[in-house]
Amino acid sequence: MSGTLPKLLAALLLLPQYAAAVRTAQGVRARDCGLAAQSLKLDEYGDLSAAEEGPRLEKFTAALKEYPDDTAAFIVAYAGRAERAGAALRRADRAKQAVIDKSPLLNPNINTLDCGRRESPAVELWLTPVGASPPRCSPTLDPAPPPPKAGAARRGSRRS
Repeated sequence: MSGTLPKLLAALLLLPQYAAAVRTAQGVRARDCGLAAQSLKLDEYGDLSAAEEGPRLEKFTAALKEYPDDTAAFIVAYAGRAERAGAALRRADRAKQAVIDKSPLLNPNINTLDCGRRESPAVELWLTPVGASPPRCSPTLDPAPPPPKAGAARRGSRRS
């Protein structure tokens, strides 16, 4: 019996970690286990071709399907230093379209965010259970006007 008590105490001490693992593995809402809900970043990648991005989005889709129907998904995109305005949102929308092309029922769950600029383009894939805050933007560059088009004439620079 002396060996049972230490095992029981160890089990009680590990219960919070076990509850978190069950929540993640089975999609049980965090509040059902008495835990604070948190957004979960599943993946982050840079500027990839469609062939390289596809498998990552398939894993993201599979993970989203494992969570309850009211779980929100966020595709967070950052433009690179040299990219024009709207590049991040176009990248996020393209990723969302790739997901809903294969799983149309997930469309209402997926949100896209343009989170500004970083040194190089980036996409983050997040899952947010009910009650959790959405992911926070973390740009590394200040917002700046888009670079001018090559060979574009400036307005107001006429010579008399």
